[in-house]
Amino acid sequence: MRAAAAVVGALLCGGGVARGADATPPAPPPRRLVHSAVAPPRTSIPEPVTGDLSSQYFFLQDENYFAFQANGGSPPRVKFQISIRFEMVSLGDANNVALNFAYTQRSFWDMLDFAHSSPFVESDYHPELFVSYRPHRDVRYREAQLGCQHESNGLGAVGNVDQTPDSREWNACFVQGRWGFARNPDVEPWFFPALSVRLWLPFGSDQPVVNAVGYGQIVFDLDLSIPNHLALGRFSNRLIVREHSLEDDLLYAILPVATAGRIRTWLFAQVFHGQAERLITAGDTVTHVYLGLAFQ
Repeated sequence: MRAAAAVVGALLCGGGVARGADATPPAPPPRRLVHSAVAPPRTSIPEPVTGDLSSQYFFLQDENYFAFQANGGSPPRVKFQISIRFEMVSLGDANNVALNFAYTQRSFWDMLDFAHSSPFVESDYHPELFVSYRPHRDVRYREAQLGCQHESNGLGAVGNVDQTPDSREWNACFVQGRWGFARNPDVEPWFFPALSVRLWLPFGSDQPVVNAVGYGQIVFDLDLSIPNHLALGRFSNRLIVREHSLEDDLLYAILPVATAGRIRTWLFAQVFHGQAERLITAGDTVTHVYLGLAFQ
């Protein structure tokens, strides 16, 4: 009996080993970047967000970057932009309606011109107040907006200093729609596009600036994610088209593997061609290339 039991046990153990050797281990889940709650994806790309978006009211708005001009001689000029958004009132998780304030500042800085005290060439200030609607509060890549905006370089007369001749501004009421196209990441895992259209009606503005900025813009966002290649395969591109200008921003994730996918810094490249890159010289047509870092 003992011998028979031993034989049966050996057969069972052997069968268990054989079955284990033949079994296929489950595939690991795909590796993805992890977004901060203040910078959720602009497209339908399936990347998780740290924190709870339902309790988040402060967000990044447009691109935030710090870059050097690559085609403007030496020392290179710095261009940087800070863009934030705050939802002052937000009602409903479904059919969400919110009152928003946004602020964008774009500056041009001769940081390396130490012989002239590293002067700021120009800073343009762009506040916005608008009402937004989203079918689902946490899906931020599908949204409609209606509001007003102001942009100026902040120059004027202060005491004995009169910079009014260089003062530039434009104001407008605007309507905007944004739609991120749904994609099945299991079947269509690479490209995730979103399209945004903004139209505006200027008022109380400097006409040369209005002539340069036009009456609307189209923004095309594209996220590229190569499956299972987190280290090398994550790009973002934003193309902004206006009547008299074209801007293309390319972002490439830095060291996502070393940071376990929690990345906040991107390599950044920008090409701008056209008018109204700066308000003082809004009517001039320029072609500028910038390289630096973006923060999303």
